[in-house]
Amino acid sequence: MTLKYHILSTPFDALVPELIKIDEPVQENLYAFKEAYDILRRMKPAGPQEESILVTIHNMDEDAPKAPLEQRIYAQHCCGDFWENDLAKEIVIEEGIPTFLALAEILWEMTFYGFDPYPLEEIPLNRYEKKAEELENRQFDNYARSKRGVLRGHLTEYALTPEEWEVYEHRFEHKNRAKRMRDARQERAIKHYERLGKIEKAIGRILACTSDVSHKDLDYLFNAKAICEYEFFSRIAAGEDRAAYIQDNLSHYFHCDLSAYTRAEILLCASPAHPLSNLEIAFLTQFFRKPLPTQDIRFSVGTKPIEEPQDVWVSLIVSTL
Repeated sequence: MTLKYHILSTPFDALVPELIKIDEPVQENLYAFKEAYDILRRMKPAGPQEESILVTIHNMDEDAPKAPLEQRIYAQHCCGDFWENDLAKEIVIEEGIPTFLALAEILWEMTFYGFDPYPLEEIPLNRYEKKAEELENRQFDNYARSKRGVLRGHLTEYALTPEEWEVYEHRFEHKNRAKRMRDARQERAIKHYERLGKIEKAIGRILACTSDVSHKDLDYLFNAKAICEYEFFSRIAAGEDRAAYIQDNLSHYFHCDLSAYTRAEILLCASPAHPLSNLEIAFLTQFFRKPLPTQDIRFSVGTKPIEEPQDVWVSLIVSTL
């Protein structure tokens, strides 16, 4: 049977207990796995494939029998390929592996590079990201100079023998206090600018979709002590309610603790061809007020090109000042 057949005949709820066993962070990302599963359910498979998806048990060391089965299985030929191709592949499951566990492992492998198959939008580096990159290059140049005594640029390759690497690593571990302090300052500065760059990028994503808020309205995010960003998509089939999909998915599978956050920015977005109706906006606004511990919530509404135009996209940024 093909992967598409198994997915259509298996409810996502049947995979949840197995997914949670495979990897600890899965618990906080179940809503995204559900979205990926529903993309696969509505996606058309490619033509017949030569490869099959193989789910096998690892031949590990002598301690392997003590490890749980979910830590010893491996799905091959389903990571990094187009999802349409994976859907058309036959599944071969080694004896002793439950089907639900095999499907959970396949889904986990397929989502290794992300929870959807759509290419990421290329966004130019903002001013903060450029500064972080500049500092990283400077740090690498210091690193290169200390190895060869010559500064030749951050893209230069240095071919060192194992003995030269050993000498360098010894010197690196025994740097004097001034050099250690310099490196520590650079590391802090890089992390600082990387953080500002992520916030600037998040603000840019919002402003690209709506005129309900301005950059000035969102500048407070740069001073936040804690900040976290989530995004949710409806992954509906024809005739389904996209606003209800968001509600159902988050009600069942969103388990992140937001109790520490005191402020929220929520952008409700759809494609220009299928904009949100007033009823959908009212429904989603009412829903998102319930799970958030804070009453300091600002809603914005916008449009953006979405790969599947019937879907709705929700951006949630929570913060603590």
